[in-house]
Amino acid sequence: MQTTEQKEATWVGTCHNLFSLDEMISALPETIQGINVPISLDHFNPARREVKPSGDAWRQEIKDMVRATLDLPGGGEIDQFSIRSYYGGAGLDASYYLQMSSPASRDFGRRMSAGEFGRLD
Repeated sequence: MQTTEQKEATWVGTCHNLFSLDEMISALPETIQGINVPISLDHFNPARREVKPSGDAWRQEIKDMVRATLDLPGGGEIDQFSIRSYYGGAGLDASYYLQMSSPASRDFGRRMSAGEFGRLD
């Protein structure tokens, strides 16, 4: 049986600064279906906008959206960025989402999952 070497996609993962996030965004392949980028800083289900690969400026559009979101009140607290696939893999033709978090938003998520705010159903 032949095995293939599996490589980690350079555009998927978590980082803690804009320089590293810019590198991840720059590495996004042209073949992805799209990436959802937050345009608000809500802790639960922030508003998002999808960017699809088109032309030469789509990666810069993502970077500009990130900076505009970070300019919102509370943006200075963001200390973690993640790019993930909706389907768990890092396929060249998958759909992705970008997530930004702060200590407060991670605490909110932890408390939500622990049921501190009651049942979700």
